[in-house]
Amino acid sequence: MLKRLTLQEQAYDYLKNAILDGSLAKDVNHSETSFAELLGISRTPVREAIFKLRQEGFLESIPGCGFRVKKLSTEDIQDFYEMRSAVEAYCAYLIAEKQKSGEKIKIIEEMKHLLSIQKIFIENNTEQNKFTIDDYVESDDKFHEIIVQASGNRQFIEIIGNMRGRIKFLAKRSLLFEDRLLEAYKEHAEIAEYIEKGKPEQAYESIISHFKRAGSINSKILPG
Repeated sequence: MLKRLTLQEQAYDYLKNAILDGSLAKDVNHSETSFAELLGISRTPVREAIFKLRQEGFLESIPGCGFRVKKLSTEDIQDFYEMRSAVEAYCAYLIAEKQKSGEKIKIIEEMKHLLSIQKIFIENNTEQNKFTIDDYVESDDKFHEIIVQASGNRQFIEIIGNMRGRIKFLAKRSLLFEDRLLEAYKEHAEIAEYIEKGKPEQAYESIISHFKRAGSINSKILPG
């Protein structure tokens, strides 16, 4: 059964797509009222959607004047990846230091499954297979989500969950950069290997290195 979107989800999807495709003007102040009227809904779900997009770094509030699209700066990108690194590198450390168990084996199997999908995408991305970069981004996102979820830390899971829209947006930007798909796949494989072999320090450092590379690429391709 297809999930029926709530009004807040519909407003969120509309605004986010408008931001990503550039149809929502960046240097203009927008209002809740105008979008509520445009979408034919009340201001409450629009306000909730705007709040979520602010959390994800897509919008910023202008006191007394509504909101506008947030422009990315090199500092924003650096802060974003430092936050991800701080959380996810520690999560990778925690998983890697765990003793072998049914839970850990399942985590590693899930990571390897996603790696196999990524490898197929890279090696067999043809007209017949019709893969898109969004397919790879989804597998990339799930790979990293497994690491955070496996920590069992609800605060970490919530922090990264609130960043999910920005995570996918920046991941897609960096993965479109020359040769980045293959590099990212190799980095993922290294992370999974260190976790499987119980090497927490190396798993930690490999996550740090992975995000440094992604952050560097996204800084190079500003404006965003």
